[in-house]
Amino acid sequence: YMLGVDIGTSSCKVTVLSYNGNVIASSFKRYRTYYPKTGWAEQNPQDWYEAFKYTVNSIFEKKNLQKKDIVSIGIDGMMNSPVFLDDKGKVLRSTIIWMDQRSTAQVKWLKENLKNDIVLNGPITSTALLSKILWVKENQPDIWKETWKILLPKDFIRFKLNNSFVTDWSDASATQLFNVKELSWSDEICEVAGISKKKLPETVSPTNIILTA
Repeated sequence: YMLGVDIGTSSCKVTVLSYNGNVIASSFKRYRTYYPKTGWAEQNPQDWYEAFKYTVNSIFEKKNLQKKDIVSIGIDGMMNSPVFLDDKGKVLRSTIIWMDQRSTAQVKWLKENLKNDIVLNGPITSTALLSKILWVKENQPDIWKETWKILLPKDFIRFKLNNSFVTDWSDASATQLFNVKELSWSDEICEVAGISKKKLPETVSPTNIILTA
């Protein structure tokens, strides 16, 4: 069987499929979004992982499945929602999710300081990852100093499964840190923003196999 996972804005959804596309079972579990201030929206990455474990286990118990029955796993999730990790893999703060609008000052600064010919794959907004990272860098320097890697939601779940620090070109393309023509993190944008590329995950094709048994 194949296991499909979606780390969505409101819940984790998991489906088990046969190789001919038949749905064997599905499950979901909601998690909470926190609104500390007007225009702010955050989630706890550990809530995603707990929801993932719950949904998978509930399907396995319901259908009497075992790990060996699953031959492949595909994971997707909401975009532009950074998970800040230290060098031990510990989550350093709650995730500022895509709908959060606190980074308007950073958006203004980016519009003033990034050259017009830089490939951003869209207008600079507070939805994108870049302005959110800058907000943390400027407003929570202690968190930024401890940050070793920044992952996106689906990549955090995969990290919990196999300790990989990887994202795909599709997710990366919306961050405004990625050069979509060269399929790599943009040296120029990272330099202007003061973001070390070492803090960003490896980027690969969405069809790459990240782990094999």
